[in-house]
Amino acid sequence: MIRIKPRPNSTNGMTRLYENLVPVGQPRGNDNTNTDLASNQLVQVFLRLFFTKRPQLAPKTAGGSTRFLIDGKVGIQTINGISIFQEFIKKGGTPLIKDSRVSVPIGDFVPGTAIFWTIHALNAQCFIDFGAVAFNGLSLNPVLATTAPQLALELLQEEQLLVS
Repeated sequence: MIRIKPRPNSTNGMTRLYENLVPVGQPRGNDNTNTDLASNQLVQVFLRLFFTKRPQLAPKTAGGSTRFLIDGKVGIQTINGISIFQEFIKKGGTPLIKDSRVSVPIGDFVPGTAIFWTIHALNAQCFIDFGAVAFNGLSLNPVLATTAPQLALELLQEEQLLVS
């Protein structure tokens, strides 16, 4: 399950914030990590976009490919991809916990800190790399219908809720 939260911005009114509702990545205890296909695919879509701009950083699949999979299965490529992304963002000066997880966000920051949630950093980096039109139009991306059908369906449902 995912959600889209509209956020005001200074240039064009509203920007979307895409959030996972189930943790993705390195499992921790009994918290249902990696059990939701759409949450997993959302993180994988953002990671694929991130590594498209930075192919030299891309982790390999078990078969040796660096094309980031959007299969909804959280394996070594996804966990390593999250870790690489977190390290990249931290080196850029954004406070982020490097734990190979994309936790479910509660508010804008990790409670009691000024540390950003990884999903919010993924959103911000995608917006920076691809611009407002592509970012806010994620639900219209035709590739998602074939590569991440569950995510595509949930994005469309969330977009309909924003309009109504």
